[in-house]
Amino acid sequence: DADRLHALGLVSRVLGDKGADDAVMEFVEKNLLPRSASSLRLANRAAKTSLRKLWDENIGPIERLYLDELMKTHDANEGIAAFMEKRRPNWES
Repeated sequence: DADRLHALGLVSRVLGDKGADDAVMEFVEKNLLPRSASSLRLANRAAKTSLRKLWDENIGPIERLYLDELMKTHDANEGIAAFMEKRRPNWES
């Protein structure tokens, strides 16, 4: 559930009973609308620049890990085959 994901650090915030749209609008109204539009644009560009650099630095090794190691395993190929054949996978490990 959401609380468990939060405890594991896989999500940064749990919205609770509020609908997601209401929570997002509340966040925008409280934290973004009072800010300078030009500052927000520049902060957005800075974040994207940083994320793009991380992506560029890591996509090659991640692809190699996927292709050279994961796709050589029985379970990876069994998962794909089971999905295509619309059946439950028979995991080996």
